[in-house]
Amino acid sequence: MQPTVNVKDKRNEPENDLYVTDNAAHVKAITNGEEVSETNPLPTTHDFGVPNTYSKQTASGENYLIQKGQLNKLRLRPQVMNEHAESSRNIHGTVSSGNIVGQIFKASQDNINGLNITVESAAGVDFDDFESYANDAALQAVWVTTDELAELETSNVYQGSQAMYLPTEGNNGNEWARTIPSTNFSGYTGEFWMYSNKEYKDVKMRVFLEDSSGNKSSQAIVQPNKNAWYKFVVLVDEMTADGATPADLTDIIKIGYRVEKEKRDGYVIFDELISVPPPGQLELKLWDMGTTMPVSGVTALDDGTQYTKLGDLGITGKQEASVIIDLYGGKRAYHIDEFVAGVATEIPTNELLNPGNYYAITMHYVNTNVSVYGTNEAWDNYYKNGYAFTTPNDSTAITTAGTDKDLMFVVFSTQEVYVFEITSITDGTPNGNSETTLYVEDNGMIRTDVLTNSIKAVPAVTTRLPRPFFMGKGAKLEQEYNDDITDDVSSINLVVSYYFIPPTVNG
Repeated sequence: MQPTVNVKDKRNEPENDLYVTDNAAHVKAITNGEEVSETNPLPTTHDFGVPNTYSKQTASGENYLIQKGQLNKLRLRPQVMNEHAESSRNIHGTVSSGNIVGQIFKASQDNINGLNITVESAAGVDFDDFESYANDAALQAVWVTTDELAELETSNVYQGSQAMYLPTEGNNGNEWARTIPSTNFSGYTGEFWMYSNKEYKDVKMRVFLEDSSGNKSSQAIVQPNKNAWYKFVVLVDEMTADGATPADLTDIIKIGYRVEKEKRDGYVIFDELISVPPPGQLELKLWDMGTTMPVSGVTALDDGTQYTKLGDLGITGKQEASVIIDLYGGKRAYHIDEFVAGVATEIPTNELLNPGNYYAITMHYVNTNVSVYGTNEAWDNYYKNGYAFTTPNDSTAITTAGTDKDLMFVVFSTQEVYVFEITSITDGTPNGNSETTLYVEDNGMIRTDVLTNSIKAVPAVTTRLPRPFFMGKGAKLEQEYNDDITDDVSSINLVVSYYFIPPTVNG
């Protein structure tokens, strides 16, 4: 008699033989490839037949642009976090034309299905740190007001010894503006720190730009709380017009702040105003450094082997020796779906990673200097099997960034999962003529589960599966969206939630 796993459905249905051991692939999956015996029985299960070893859950998602009037194929593989060092506290290196920044890590999985890093594009330029003003009069000569005067603040500053204090009580519509030579701010990012003694519902401020014709564009400043310093990042191109005509971003002559709503005894303080030039690009590579951890001052990148098949042939249809990402202005955390290796197990030319080997993630200059963030090394040695490093080129020995320094990095992999929920959201309303089919394709490129078949598309649907279904390693969820050109859908957000076995990691 074949062993079975019997579980009780939460709806009080009779017991059902959910998984029979003549399904060799499934048994291999839930027993880690070992034979089922009295000493190695099938794992116990949760309700609905999910083995207890699948004790964690997460979700993966992506937004897909729709080709109008065509059959669109959306493909998504699970992403499970494994090797990582968290924290984006300090800059551990700057990518430049003569400097590569990287991170050594020890691979615990045989594939990479996405990468997280934190970087800052382009060097910011101090616009005003308020340190140079000798007194209030000097500040007021630069920051000209329409009513109440600005003052120097010396007791509550974010950095340095001085900041700018603006009274907001009774000052609805009041502005403080600094005049500058005509400047092209297209693509720029503005950064500043603000302290408010009132909540946003009571005191509301805006930052604005004004051109030589008097047109203005602005953005609201929403403080999360009162009596605390907060950093604000403004994408200049996303600012909205104050009136009928937005400011000409190529001809900005004033930068200022405005009171939108005042409160008795209210005030705000500004410090560390920085302008960040338009962002550029960053190139990423992956190197197999072998079974021994690379040694600072001894090992060069080309002592290892560059992995030159980055990309998912089963989804994008292409592979590259490196990945180039477009950056945003300022400090950002990036999730890079293109940085994948070894995930397309259905493709004969797929090249897996070597678990247990040391790998190097490297960041290379393209067209702008990029600051790379990492852990606060004063707190702890976060990652035990690698370190952050710099090197001028591939053939020169790498140099550690410092004791206990690691870049902020997260490596994801694809592995076996049980899917329990799928969400599909369109950005517009389908007109009733578009159709969608949702299915699972295994690592043999065979449809194993058809979840929905040619149903009329709807704006948003979340499917909570009555019984989670198994997706083997290398399988992917696919949605076919047959678009009617007359509806207003231009993108679909697809999210899949699943249980997984916590991976053994080296970090």
